[in-house]
Amino acid sequence: MLKIAKIFPLEYEFNQVFWLVMISLIMVNLAFGFIMVMSADYHPISIKNDSTIDTTNHPLVSDTSEITTVTNWFERIKLPGTISGDFRWMQHGKVLSKGSRPTTDLYIRKIELAVETDLLDWASAIIVLNSEYIGDFLNINDDNVKVDEVHFDIQFPNQPYSLVFGKRTQPFGLFDDYLITDPLTQDGYETKCVGISFGYNGPLNSEIVITPYKGNAQMDQLFTSGLFDSRIIQRDSISKRTINSSIISFSFIPVPNYLTLFSAYLSEPGKNKRNTSMNLGMIFHVPFMRKLLFDGEYMQALSRENYFGFNRSFNESALSVSAVYLFSLRARNYKGGGNFKGRRSGNRAHPIDLAIRYEYFNDDSMSDLADIWSVKNRISLGGRYSFFEDKNIIAYFEMEIRLSKYRVPPHLTDLLNNRNKELYMKLGIDF
Repeated sequence: MLKIAKIFPLEYEFNQVFWLVMISLIMVNLAFGFIMVMSADYHPISIKNDSTIDTTNHPLVSDTSEITTVTNWFERIKLPGTISGDFRWMQHGKVLSKGSRPTTDLYIRKIELAVETDLLDWASAIIVLNSEYIGDFLNINDDNVKVDEVHFDIQFPNQPYSLVFGKRTQPFGLFDDYLITDPLTQDGYETKCVGISFGYNGPLNSEIVITPYKGNAQMDQLFTSGLFDSRIIQRDSISKRTINSSIISFSFIPVPNYLTLFSAYLSEPGKNKRNTSMNLGMIFHVPFMRKLLFDGEYMQALSRENYFGFNRSFNESALSVSAVYLFSLRARNYKGGGNFKGRRSGNRAHPIDLAIRYEYFNDDSMSDLADIWSVKNRISLGGRYSFFEDKNIIAYFEMEIRLSKYRVPPHLTDLLNNRNKELYMKLGIDF
């Protein structure tokens, strides 16, 4: 018997021969698909207009019915980008400090520039450079430009297999968003790192993806999320020299144009046991009113290592639920808000919308036992209005009001606030 947790940590035991056969079959199929691609007579193509792409039946499949032959390689390269600036008002400048005065700030929220190319009709690559929070006193940034994404994507033609290799937000959570601030689930559980994803497209517009990677990207994100006082709660760092983490994600569309369901399981190494998490989510368009949709994601820690000073673990969870009214329905190339293509596609598909979002963070009694603060819930209300759109350029204005509530130790209520109010306004342009 072979414990798969050593290679692909599911924490279950399977027969060694079974897994060797399965892995061999996958590798043979991938090799066969690659040989077929190399031996076939393929002609480079390009999509005439993004608006002709219909991906309502699958979040990762595009309709390339309208194509043209490309004669020059540089015509296959695009340089999309985005620039956005934010205004922020906070009732308490020092979020938890009682008596702190209201503060205002102006800052460049994000600058992104991508180099994107469709290498062939079955392969593409993208590099995204960005800089964030320039001039923001709350999220201090050194204004450095960094590589935020770099990966290539392969969808084997006439085969149900796909492959994505590189740095990106890995497929644990969709993080579709319609407001200025990121959802709480993304704050705590976004897993951005280098990995390789093997995908298989099945019936009911379904897809299963297996992603091995190294390190503790999700746990690192959780401890820098600002959802609890990580100055008191601390953990051991784990070596990132071994590919010892993994994600299994699954999505399908049982009712095209109306319902999308997705889930994922993640496992990373920990001090005394593995840190595992589960994700469940949906996107639901109301049948008699398709412009009204409900979007929800739930994150649950299944197991956690023991943090410093505690002989027990804390299996936290998070919930984010949104109700959104879209003033127009457009085809969307990519879903999700974790990666550049998804965010850009969302801005174009939803030029005008109104949204309300409720979020809850359950710290599993961490704040009580550790005597620290943690976020309890958030309610946000806002929307987007695109005031200019022409071909590849769209300019928009967004606004959001957010109310936050915190858990505060009883003996610190005289020193710490348990509530805060915020107002955000954004001016942005995608090109």
